[in-house]
Amino acid sequence: MVGANSKGLRQATGEASVYNALEWVIKNKDRFNIQAVSMSQGHSFSRNSDPDYCPKTPITESKIKTLMDSGVPVFFPTGNSRDYSRIDWPACIPSSIAIGATMPAGTIAIYSNHDPKLTDFFAQGTTRTTTVGNKVINVAGTSASTVIAATQWATIKAFKPNLSYQQIYDLISRTAKPTFNSKIVNGKLIDLQKALNG
Repeated sequence: MVGANSKGLRQATGEASVYNALEWVIKNKDRFNIQAVSMSQGHSFSRNSDPDYCPKTPITESKIKTLMDSGVPVFFPTGNSRDYSRIDWPACIPSSIAIGATMPAGTIAIYSNHDPKLTDFFAQGTTRTTTVGNKVINVAGTSASTVIAATQWATIKAFKPNLSYQQIYDLISRTAKPTFNSKIVNGKLIDLQKALNG
C-alpha cells in the first residue's frame, strides 16, 4: 500500500516500490495463499515513434517471472492517457498481465491506453469501493479494472484449482467477450461466468 504525503496526496513511487512489493509476495504467497497480484501502479511515457518503448527493468521482470512460474499472475493497469499505441510501465512488461478498462455498457473506455501487442484483457473500469472510515465512493480507471481482473482470476482458480497458469489464461482468452470503441477494435473483455462454465 502506498501512503500519502503531508498534503494528503499519494506518495511518489518507482521501480523499487514495485520490486519490493513483488518480493514480499514471493516470500508470503504460500503463507497467505496468494492466487493473483493486482498493483494499481503505472508510469506513462512521452509519445514517440519508438516501438520498443517499454523500459528494460530486469530486476522487476525477474520477480514477475518468478511469480508467473509459480502460477501467480501479476496484473497492472494499461493507464488512462488515451494513448492507443502504448501502455504504462510496468504493464508493458510482457510477462505481466496488462488490463484496460471498459465502461459499464461493455465498450472500451475512451481513456484506456492500448497496445495491441501488449494489452492482455479488459475489465470493467467503473465500480464502487469502500475507503478508510467505511466511506463508499465511485472509482473509475484502469486501476479499478486491474483489481477486478485479478479478482476474477482468483475466483476462477478457486473453482478450478487444478488448472495451471497457462490454462487459466487460455480459458479467459477463449471465453472473453469481444469489446471495442472508436479507436480500438480487438479488445477481450473478461467474462467470469463463461470462464467458470468453460
